[in-house]
Amino acid sequence: MGEINENDVKAALRAWTKSLTEELGIPAEPTVLIYSALSKIKTDLGEKRVDVVYITTPQLFSIQPLVSEDALLAVKQSGSIAEEYLLLVHQNSPANEVWALKKKDLRVLDNA
Repeated sequence: MGEINENDVKAALRAWTKSLTEELGIPAEPTVLIYSALSKIKTDLGEKRVDVVYITTPQLFSIQPLVSEDALLAVKQSGSIAEEYLLLVHQNSPANEVWALKKKDLRVLDNA
């Protein structure tokens, strides 16, 4: 979180979550936990210790088996609910369609 005070982050997330649940008509009194490891999120989800987590799209792919499809909530960022990726393959590659990449290794570079 860098220079941001953890208590300020928790207060902001608590207020945002409370506002969202009230808008959706969900009775809830949110408690905010900040995780430093995805493995702990997986454990807590698997053991039903948490109901909601705010995570990035790549993290979602990692925990997807623990979350039912009807339990997902997407949030707009800059007017979009999706992240965009550029997929590059060598021009001589036999994989010239996305379907041809099924069961192939994928490297994700985070250099944005």
